[in-house]
Amino acid sequence: MAAVGDASAQLGDEFPRARAGLRPDVQRIYAVALRRAREQGSLDGVLRVSEAFADLGERDRAREGLLVGGRNARGEPGRP
Repeated sequence: MAAVGDASAQLGDEFPRARAGLRPDVQRIYAVALRRAREQGSLDGVLRVSEAFADLGERDRAREGLLVGGRNARGEPGRP
């Protein structure tokens, strides 16, 4: 899912007129990717999506991802 989000974000970079319309979809895709990475206990996946949110300027979501990553690294279940 992170790769799908990356590709969608890249479309926005390639086609600036479409960027605003794509942004909500990109955010939803990354949110799904973060949830899946959390459920799978994938620290790499969580960090990758957190970085993607940071690149989008979504600081709160990036912070959430880092909190999830910390919990994953400690082996703790659930949301931050």
